[in-house]
Amino acid sequence: MKLYRLLLVVPFVVLIFSMRGNQGFSCGKALAFLSRSPVSAWTSPVRGVEYREVSFEGGGSGSERALRMVRFDQDFIKVRILYAHDYGATAMTVKELAEKSGAIAAINGGYFDEYDKPLGYLKVKGREVNDYIATPIIYSGMLSVRNGKASIFHRDTFHPASCDEALQAGPRLVYDGIATTGVERTIDYKKEARRAGIAIDKKGRVVAFITSPPSAEMNWKDLRTFLMRSEKEGGIEPKDVMNLDGGSSTQLIVKAGKLSKEEGYAKVPVVIGFFRK
Repeated sequence: MKLYRLLLVVPFVVLIFSMRGNQGFSCGKALAFLSRSPVSAWTSPVRGVEYREVSFEGGGSGSERALRMVRFDQDFIKVRILYAHDYGATAMTVKELAEKSGAIAAINGGYFDEYDKPLGYLKVKGREVNDYIATPIIYSGMLSVRNGKASIFHRDTFHPASCDEALQAGPRLVYDGIATTGVERTIDYKKEARRAGIAIDKKGRVVAFITSPPSAEMNWKDLRTFLMRSEKEGGIEPKDVMNLDGGSSTQLIVKAGKLSKEEGYAKVPVVIGFFRK
């Protein structure tokens, strides 16, 4: 390259690397959520149910990833916690439990051990399957259901007698529209993994979401940042967000009207189901 061309190029190279540093880029994975296409609108296959996939690129590979989201209006859709034992098995896939229960949509639930025993507090159909409230930060979220309506609490403010059903998981990533504290001290805050979660938005709607496809991974920091964005930017403007079991357990199914989506096949002991009222 001739000298005068080199003198022209060098300042631009310096500028580019300076901008990358200011935006949080590194030699490893880049900050995610660089949308490849305009954010798609929610589609509503039946009253009370909306579906959207928001694609983005992230990481050094530049591979496309997406968040699959299903949003439920609680005036028309009720929530139930489904326990595989009630259907004759220690664990079942989300699809199997959805079909057996008649749910129009379902997502995997909380953590469990190698014997398919649910970990953390669990209440199903008014009975306490596990009455122990776990204290580690990854169990800071509590999905509570009363009369078919879901809410998310911190485990320390949750009262078992106040609900018909409940499931403990976490961590809770957003509370009252604000990012929670303490999560940044966990390993998974910046660890890439497959994710699943549930949220309540500022209008009281429930949003179930997973990363997609199975190879898609995300850390809690980026996931929370993305979900807290405006709807136009692909977010959900949540009031509360709670992480669910991820990794190979990550599953979501929705069969409503002409919409049919399913992903994941691992057997899990507990599922969150959504039903028409």
